[in-house]
Amino acid sequence: MFLGDYIDRGHWSRETIDRLIEHDAEHESVFLKGNHELIAISRLSDRTKIDQWLGLGGMETLSSHGVGADLFANRKQAAGTQLAFHNALPQSHVRFFRNSRESFASGDVFLRLCRNET
Repeated sequence: MFLGDYIDRGHWSRETIDRLIEHDAEHESVFLKGNHELIAISRLSDRTKIDQWLGLGGMETLSSHGVGADLFANRKQAAGTQLAFHNALPQSHVRFFRNSRESFASGDVFLRLCRNET
């Protein structure tokens, strides 16, 4: 069981997702989506709030995916930042985010994604 917010926590976001995907290939795992994954993926289609994501750790996540600082140094370049992120995000990561669960129940335990988007 892994609880979300795998990204936006430093310069190793891409590597973190790669390791979780590798772990899942070898072990049965449950991955819960965190609000940071929800925010990042929603920014692929909604550029109006991309600047808010950048302030929540998005710049580090973009950097870990090879998106250069020059694209997001000027936060007014939301379309370019969005396109660069879309192009840099591996399909394996898209599948990981899409397949991550928003809730999980086992016995008396229930876990759910807190939809705290800014």
